[in-house]
Amino acid sequence: MNKNELFFDSVAHKWDEMVNHNSIKIRTVLESLEIRGSDSILDIGTGTGVLIPYLLEILGEAGRITAIDVSAQMLEIAKSKYDNCRVSFMKLDFMEAELQEAFDIVLCYSCFPHLCDCRNAIRRMLKVLKKDGKLLIFHSESREKINKLHENMDSPVKRDNLPPAEELKRVIETERGKVIQLEDSEEKYVLIASL
Repeated sequence: MNKNELFFDSVAHKWDEMVNHNSIKIRTVLESLEIRGSDSILDIGTGTGVLIPYLLEILGEAGRITAIDVSAQMLEIAKSKYDNCRVSFMKLDFMEAELQEAFDIVLCYSCFPHLCDCRNAIRRMLKVLKKDGKLLIFHSESREKINKLHENMDSPVKRDNLPPAEELKRVIETERGKVIQLEDSEEKYVLIASL
């Protein structure tokens, strides 16, 4: 059991009250992905399933979501809220998992700082992305606010920092990906890329 698993298991029951998720920002960013009704989506670090209701609205009956998280407690809450045949929940550490399929959309919402090794995380995300698929790394708060929140926590995530988006852009380009959208502002943190 890693430090993040222990921490997120311990806060899962109060997570939805602890964290603010701006639905307008979420809808706007997801719309910019131009998700098709039949897309397969990987939701890395799904937590309590924050993105799932938005994704289910967009996806048609043929579309499906694979929602993964290191925290069994977070997944239990997500499953209890979104029991839907189009969603598969899996307890996995993305940084160690060997996923056998590729996805049209790979999402990492409010999770990237907890993946620790940003270069390896990007490499792994691009590896499970289909050609012409889209990768989204997104926080509905600013990088500064996210990093300050983590720093002020007396927990194992204290040093989990979100790197500047330009740094991730360079990593993606090194891995032969193409950045489509980049925003590292006081409003939000958004990086959309493709292969």
